[in-house]
Amino acid sequence: MFVLIPLSSAFLIALLMGPRALRVLRAGQDPLPGEKVLRRTRFRYGRAARLRSYGLFAFILFFVGVSIWGILQAQKLTATIAPCPPEQLID
Repeated sequence: MFVLIPLSSAFLIALLMGPRALRVLRAGQDPLPGEKVLRRTRFRYGRAARLRSYGLFAFILFFVGVSIWGILQAQKLTATIAPCPPEQLID
């Protein structure tokens, strides 16, 4: 639960929103030139535009970090569980 859910969330966010964030970083403009918007949107240029993209990548890194933490916690939990004695095993 602490491994797959954050890791899959990070993967989906990177897959769906990552390419646009990279284009915003390259162009330095949000919304991108020629991109259609639903309502009148104020353009952001330079640092303000890039900050949102950096925030998205920080969010992805946070989910990856939680997933790594979950792996470590799962290893600690499974290390304390004693193996099942052979008499209890069902053939």
